[in-house]
Amino acid sequence: MTVYKRTAPLIKTTLKVHIDTGASNFYVSRRCLRVLGLNDIPRRIFFVCQGSRHLESGPVYMTGNDTFDIVMGKNMMSHYRCVIDYEKLKMFFHLGHRVIKAKLYT
Repeated sequence: MTVYKRTAPLIKTTLKVHIDTGASNFYVSRRCLRVLGLNDIPRRIFFVCQGSRHLESGPVYMTGNDTFDIVMGKNMMSHYRCVIDYEKLKMFFHLGHRVIKAKLYT
């Protein structure tokens, strides 16, 4: 997953993303905001994947701890009809007629 700070150059920092099917919303930590160079919580976060294709989060909220940088809840996963393949450790996001794959790390 590639993270861009608005139109700034690529930020080469690993962010820990927690996939939480029990969480309703999309959350970011204080550390994530610092890495992205943001002072305030953005309305949405865009993930650039496979060229010009991107995924867009729903409304963004602040998480109470820094265990994970991003918590992806079911609002974003349901919006993109996300399928999680636990055997192959992959996620599939449906964007129109295209499918965007993301590798899971444990």
